[in-house]
Amino acid sequence: MTYPVISLIDGRKIRDELLANYDKGKKNPYSDKVLDKDFGDLSKLIGEASCADSQDIGDLYFESQQIMDELLGGGVLDAFLGGAVGKKSPSGECLEELLAPRLFALLDSMPNEALHDPRFWRYLALFPFRWALCAREPELQDSDFGGINGKRNYWFLVRAYQWGRKCAEKDGATLAHQVRLTRRAHKLSDGYVIDFFHSWIVRSRWCDMSHVSKAFINSATSPKEVFDASKDRQVSKLATRVGQINNNICLNALTQDEAQKIIDLEKIKVLAV
Repeated sequence: MTYPVISLIDGRKIRDELLANYDKGKKNPYSDKVLDKDFGDLSKLIGEASCADSQDIGDLYFESQQIMDELLGGGVLDAFLGGAVGKKSPSGECLEELLAPRLFALLDSMPNEALHDPRFWRYLALFPFRWALCAREPELQDSDFGGINGKRNYWFLVRAYQWGRKCAEKDGATLAHQVRLTRRAHKLSDGYVIDFFHSWIVRSRWCDMSHVSKAFINSATSPKEVFDASKDRQVSKLATRVGQINNNICLNALTQDEAQKIIDLEKIKVLAV
């Protein structure tokens, strides 16, 4: 079977065309023609790559539209924003968080060749999920959509997928929102939620395996919880200690319970300081 791809050079061409057609000065400069599926006949730049898997990847535009309708049209994003304590988080941050488990559920069964192909992620960002890319990263910098071959864990859709993957439970539930909800339960702002997931879940190599990332999330959000604040970065301290421990103990090779016990012991040390 084949799957759609966008080359690095063509990806930059598409980005430049999108930026050139932004409605400058508007609150949502990308909300009109820029989001049109057939905008500027850019689809002619979509290529194909082959893989051994015979599974049909399905209609990604339709699936993406379903997610958009649920989050934006269905009021899910507004409700999520409304639960903030004090000042609301930027809507783009909450959109990314809500998208993460849905994106993982949609893509997890895709062929491995596609999931490991940066050209496929570039296609996803610039075509079916353009609405989310423009809402979250309207500047469309190279590292936002795949305009560079490096820093892939900074690409918007890659990091959202990893966020969803590393929080997925076997029963279909997710820990993707647990940090934000725990902070809100303690009457704390939504600040540091994005940093928690980007810095310690998506990009840390010591939690490449989802059972380790889930152990870290569970430890940080279970009594007694640890929180980052402007003067006391407890989560950062815990993550630093866990990273140091991983130099001698490969957490990814342990079970989730084993990793949980080790991380919980480090949390006790952080709280004792």
